[in-house]
Amino acid sequence: MKSAFEKLEAFCSRWYSPFVFLLAATALIHCIIEPGSKDDAVYASYLFEHGSGLNYLISDYHAWSSRQVIESVLIYIIHFKVLWAVFDTLIFTLAAFSVSYICGTLKDLRINRWICLFALVYPFADTGTAGWVVTTVYYIWTMSLCLISIIPVAKIMRGERICGWEYPLYVLALLFSANIEFCTAILICVYGVFALIALKKKLPYKFMLAQTALLCAMMVYIFTCPGNEMRRVNETAGQFPEFDTIPLWQKFEMGYSSTWYEFIMQPNFFFLAFALLLALAVFSLNRSNALRGLSLAPLTASAAFGIVASTNSFIAPSLSLISGALTKYGTWVDTGSLKSLLPDIIITAVFASIIASFFAVFEKKADAWLCSFALLLGFGSRMTMSLSPTIWVSGSRTFIYMYFSFIVCAALIAREWLRREKGASSGAFGAALSALAVLSYLGNLYTLV
Repeated sequence: MKSAFEKLEAFCSRWYSPFVFLLAATALIHCIIEPGSKDDAVYASYLFEHGSGLNYLISDYHAWSSRQVIESVLIYIIHFKVLWAVFDTLIFTLAAFSVSYICGTLKDLRINRWICLFALVYPFADTGTAGWVVTTVYYIWTMSLCLISIIPVAKIMRGERICGWEYPLYVLALLFSANIEFCTAILICVYGVFALIALKKKLPYKFMLAQTALLCAMMVYIFTCPGNEMRRVNETAGQFPEFDTIPLWQKFEMGYSSTWYEFIMQPNFFFLAFALLLALAVFSLNRSNALRGLSLAPLTASAAFGIVASTNSFIAPSLSLISGALTKYGTWVDTGSLKSLLPDIIITAVFASIIASFFAVFEKKADAWLCSFALLLGFGSRMTMSLSPTIWVSGSRTFIYMYFSFIVCAALIAREWLRREKGASSGAFGAALSALAVLSYLGNLYTLV
């Protein structure tokens, strides 16, 4: 007769156990969350104001946005808080599961642990900034279903069979996630690129072409929706009146600097953990001292600017000036000043060192390109905010796609590292990530209570 401890130990050795623990941890968060404020209250009134869901969606299309697929779910689920909490818990966990499936590591217990630990380090409180139900449906649900939409691409590339019952699920996941502009751009890139690769390698490609056609149709729908332009005009007037007078290059610089400031120039334990993983993998798998030194750039920058400079300006006052250089108009506000350009130079150097480190880790350059592609998709999703007057008002919730692109990269790096190196450094990293996940999770709980 096995003891309770032995049964728990046996369960923890199963490949799926990390996802169960993540599910439980996310469920606890939802027991604390109290939805109904901010935009939740606004959306809760729409059914009563318009008389029916159809009337609201028609009005929304003409006056506010093209996100009718998402909002057809949102305006109903917002009235069932317990049901929303159950779905949101499952969908967030499903995002971690999908990352592992896409990366081909689903049966690898240790990598699943790391994926779920990274998910726990994610600042979950960001998904409540505009109301818990509204923000999670718009961002967590679309992000998770976007990952599910990519699973058939991964299966086709690996030569795996797609069952008949899966096709409608992938189509529905794509229609929902692609109804928000971030995911439309991500999925068009993924399906477009891999459809071409499938054609070249003589792999099944018809489903990918069909999905690409759906994505193109969704893009046309978004661009022709009259409500999107009306929303942009109203948001510009209310949130950023001078937005239309800012040159296009400066808008992109605003997006670029604000994106990397989130990870490098302020305390961000998620990025710190990713940078540590990257550096350890390079040191373990590559003998080049130059590349090893280069791999330390993200970790050093995160520690120096994000932790030391942002938390104690007395220790490094000059670093604090750089970490605090981000303004409403970006960092490069004086085009004639090298000092104004310095923050962009630093974050570009860190960005480039991350990409270079990918090529130092992977034996197969195709894997390095794949990892770079994943990161660029996440980065590009945040860069779309460059063209939005709500770039600052939307806050940190718009980074969720980039956070999960880092998790995809982490899973790919871990797969390569653990395949080729069996030393103690990977165990030490796992322990450090576990401690960081516990502390971050407790911090999330404290924030939400």
